[in-house]
Amino acid sequence: MRRTTFRGAKRATLLASTLALTVLAATACASTPGDSSSEGSIGKITLASSITGSSFLAVTAGMDQEIFEKHGLEIELVKVKSSAEAAAAVASGQADLAAMLPEGVIAVASAGSKMRMIGNLLNQVQYRLVTTSEVTSASDLIGKKVGIVGPGSGEEVLARAYLDSQGVDPSQVTFVATGTMAAKYAAMTTNQLEGAMLVPPFDIKAEAAGMRPLSVLGEDFPDMPAQVFASSDKALSSNGDTVKKFMAAAAESAQWVVAHPEDATKILSEDSQVSMEDAKLSFDRAKSAYSQDSAISREGLNRWLALSKKYSSLANVPTIDELYDAQYLAGTAARQ
Repeated sequence: MRRTTFRGAKRATLLASTLALTVLAATACASTPGDSSSEGSIGKITLASSITGSSFLAVTAGMDQEIFEKHGLEIELVKVKSSAEAAAAVASGQADLAAMLPEGVIAVASAGSKMRMIGNLLNQVQYRLVTTSEVTSASDLIGKKVGIVGPGSGEEVLARAYLDSQGVDPSQVTFVATGTMAAKYAAMTTNQLEGAMLVPPFDIKAEAAGMRPLSVLGEDFPDMPAQVFASSDKALSSNGDTVKKFMAAAAESAQWVVAHPEDATKILSEDSQVSMEDAKLSFDRAKSAYSQDSAISREGLNRWLALSKKYSSLANVPTIDELYDAQYLAGTAARQ
């Protein structure tokens, strides 16, 4: 776990620590998140995030441009490796909020934890089902291997749903858990897979290498949240006013990103340590999905829940009202 405290990017202080977390252990030792009123008018938010790159750009740019500070916030960013660790950080009181995959929130809530989505970073899923050049239709994947991050993941749910929509029985395709995006991309380039669920910049690199997107999942399954902010009932009840400030700042940050593409691309390049060319390509694919009011589409979230019920092994998939609380958003977004 890596922590960085921001009161404006120019005054960032880097701390380092490690902590092994599991959802079960964190829930067992849950504690109350920190008091946000301990420093005058400055509210403190600890944000655990498993998200990086263009998907996290609205937050990264907001820190760089001191938008969160303008809203009276000090942000401590805790980088973790997975949505499960982000959820565990909130459950244990190590963090007030989590930036994580929506399927991660669904899984945690399905297991009985009181996690809720409270806002959106990206309002379209970024996955592309990239295939080798000889695969020209979904039926060509029958008997072939498709790479996913892990079994039961949102990637697998979406891949199965896409295949089903094309008349292909998902059981006729072998799903291979490769772990990271980099590992999936490497497996594609060494002919160990015929398809893989990829996001920028790996889908861009794959296409440059002669592979093709068989499906752009955001088009086949529109308006589904791709990255969300989530928290626990306990953390929200003790930190509600500060969370509202955070969500207002996050929305403003997304607006800034869309309005300043060149500057945003520079921030993305520096933060992700990729070339300006790769940063621009990644930004161009994500820019239409940045949620400028932070609201989650109820229709899109309902689609996620329906797909989870049909294509995952989760028990007790929550309803949208159990999972999503929009009261921390500003204006009309809070009523959506």
